[in-house]
Amino acid sequence: RSVYPYGVLLYRPMTPLPKATDPIFRARAVATRFAAAFAVVAGLLAVGSAGPASAQLGSTRKISYLLTDNAYQPRVTLKLRKGDKITFTFVNKGKVTHEALVGTLAEQKAHEKEMAAMGGMAMGDGPDAVVLKAGQTKTLTFTFKTAGAYEIGCHQPTHYKLGMKVPITVT
Repeated sequence: RSVYPYGVLLYRPMTPLPKATDPIFRARAVATRFAAAFAVVAGLLAVGSAGPASAQLGSTRKISYLLTDNAYQPRVTLKLRKGDKITFTFVNKGKVTHEALVGTLAEQKAHEKEMAAMGGMAMGDGPDAVVLKAGQTKTLTFTFKTAGAYEIGCHQPTHYKLGMKVPITVT
């Protein structure tokens, strides 16, 4: 052992590092990866649930989405309550124009037909929709007045068919 003149220990025997073939080492590695994956999923579900489970009926909340080419991020089902007033913030990180229409499944289907009839030309912003060019950020406040199945959908040509939508369940 080496010791400073002041009595500080400089040398400490090292324990050997575990080998990847050691079963205890492997079990700890798997447990660590599982815990990390669980934390990521729990975080996404917390974002997707749009707030705490004990939220009051008719609560006001803010939810943000990144729009990439043909996808909304995060891709989790929102679970809301009748009367919830949600302010959505949409950030278009993609290279093309996107749309975010909040509506029932029937409204999404009707809008998809309407967009197809117009040749895919964007209709512009409204009380339930925003159109975002690449790099734009916009907000939309929507109150879910009735229970049922809703979606946020992008109806630019082929986007909705390719799955650019977010399911919303309102109870």
